[in-house]
Amino acid sequence: MSNTFDIKRFGKYFLWDLKQQKSNYGLNMLIVGCLPIIMYVICLFIGLISFQGHVVPPVGLRHALFWGGLLGITMFFSAKTYGRITDKRYGSSWLMLPASRLEKFLSMILIAAVVVPIAYMLLFALSDGLLSLVVPDYGQALMTFNINDVLFQGTDDHIEFTLRGFPLVWLAAAQNIMVFLLGALCFKKGKVGMIILISVGLSMLSSTIMSVVAMNLDVETFLSSFIGRFQSFMEYPTLWANLLISASSFFWIIASGVGIWFRLKTIKH
Repeated sequence: MSNTFDIKRFGKYFLWDLKQQKSNYGLNMLIVGCLPIIMYVICLFIGLISFQGHVVPPVGLRHALFWGGLLGITMFFSAKTYGRITDKRYGSSWLMLPASRLEKFLSMILIAAVVVPIAYMLLFALSDGLLSLVVPDYGQALMTFNINDVLFQGTDDHIEFTLRGFPLVWLAAAQNIMVFLLGALCFKKGKVGMIILISVGLSMLSSTIMSVVAMNLDVETFLSSFIGRFQSFMEYPTLWANLLISASSFFWIIASGVGIWFRLKTIKH
């Protein structure tokens, strides 16, 4: 049996890991995934006590609930689940589990970056879709919306994100959750807060660097080069928009994955 990777051993560990994270975060996931139903009940109650009759959540609020729930999941999942590895007692037990570092790493990435975002989106879509089927005046289910129509409504933009934009939603969620997973493994306390502070700091640093570069840049040369690239972009806006956004997300996913791998190599209790 390989000490690095064995498919049967990995399968057993992955199923065990999945059950563990379901136990750790399953209730939270269920609550956030059922936010459409919770909000409908709240609106119904408000309508009854205010004598407004049958009140349903407006579509804008439903969109906000989806994005807010997705942001919350990607920020707090890692700290509540894999963040416990930094704890001496749990971390020691985790290190002793009969699986290689590669198998533990792959299981962690698959659950955090693939299973969790997709599970949330499916739960939210099902609860919202159920309401759209059984509740009068609830409106169109969010799963039937084209994200391109929502983003570019009332504009002349001709960018069309592939598959109605849903793959990019998953990429954004995977990127976010990977960054917070790295933070959960690196910091023992204030895991979410530390990552937010570092993100703000990096954003301020990059803005400062860009300002310094702009002040020392040959504006005429830059503009001529930029205009040439912009013209190329305008010929194929959909292609370039999808490529650039996907490349940016994959860069952060891979960079975070590399950081997580090396962090796992240094964890000792």
